[in-house]
Amino acid sequence: MYPRGLEDKSQITSIFANANVKEKQSFVAKIELLTSERTRNNKLLIKCVLIDENDSYMELVWFNRKFLLQQYHSGDRVVVYGQPKYEYGKLSMNNAEIEHYKENRQELAPVYSDVNYISGVWIGKKMTLLKKYISLLPENIDKKILAKKGFRNFADSVYAIHFPKSKSDWEQAKKELAYRELFTFQKRGIEKKYNLQHGSTHSAHPLALDVDLMKKLI
Repeated sequence: MYPRGLEDKSQITSIFANANVKEKQSFVAKIELLTSERTRNNKLLIKCVLIDENDSYMELVWFNRKFLLQQYHSGDRVVVYGQPKYEYGKLSMNNAEIEHYKENRQELAPVYSDVNYISGVWIGKKMTLLKKYISLLPENIDKKILAKKGFRNFADSVYAIHFPKSKSDWEQAKKELAYRELFTFQKRGIEKKYNLQHGSTHSAHPLALDVDLMKKLI
């Protein structure tokens, strides 16, 4: 499974007054309060109040994210990423991505699609657990072809698409993997055509030709 896009989270601010409601942004702040309650439809509603360095507030809202109550607590310094909005005179964000603040945080984040009610954000976080196994992926294209195209091997391309060093690195990996899919598709088509032709040559039964009948038909 490959990511469908790439988000740049390198631009981070610690002041809520800098919020731009027209685009997604990253904020670093401290958790002031984290609460939960049940809605009329029995959904778990989680609210989080963040405070920035100027003592301004932002409210975060999630539904059915019980694990957040176990992973985050008041006083934690966190980074949130999402689409901010001003509503009823306050700054808020729905379904924001949240993580504990780290100096070496990942700034370029691949975006994964939701699959069968499994969050794409959750899938992205689990990719880290598979990182060490990517190098084991086998190569199925001849090295001469890769060298001619200037492409990396399969394992390196997969690593770059999930853990890119830069936007250009991610774009190159995307190009390489797209070429592989097309190459594999065409190769299978040629092999199938060859097998049909090769198989029909040996399996077809000879038919006797009735010369007199052919002359009448002509």
